[in-house]
Amino acid sequence: MSVLTDYFSAPSDEAAASALDRVGGPAQPTAGPSPLPPFDTFQSKGLDPYVIMGKLEEALTGQDYRVITAGPQYARKVTERGAEGPWVIKVSSPLQAALAQAASDELARAAVEWSRAEEVHGASPEDMIRLLEDLSGLARRATAKDERLYCWVCL
Repeated sequence: MSVLTDYFSAPSDEAAASALDRVGGPAQPTAGPSPLPPFDTFQSKGLDPYVIMGKLEEALTGQDYRVITAGPQYARKVTERGAEGPWVIKVSSPLQAALAQAASDELARAAVEWSRAEEVHGASPEDMIRLLEDLSGLARRATAKDERLYCWVCL
């Protein structure tokens, strides 16, 4: 079973929760006579907002993974459809800030470190830098619009 994970920006938890009502996730408009446009989205597969993104935050910030994931706001569930999903998870503020502020050389360094995490199953630094560049772009756009990052997870 593969896990779909789409990272997107929204102005509030309430707006982000509406991703559950979009067939196919946040990259799709809402259905109905007055559809809402898609969210600004980075579509990915398997970048879980818990362990893998915790490892990314560790690589970008230098803070210990256990400290990161122990925080009360880390990977906070905003809403869920049920035990089988989908779910909307809020990306931590420190990770969003690190992604938005990172220069190219910082992203490259973090990609090398992140690629060593056992949870990414031997992905190459080159693969990880492309992901980081896309995530960083999303974080920059979200921050510029005073929006937050979220992850839509679907089994």
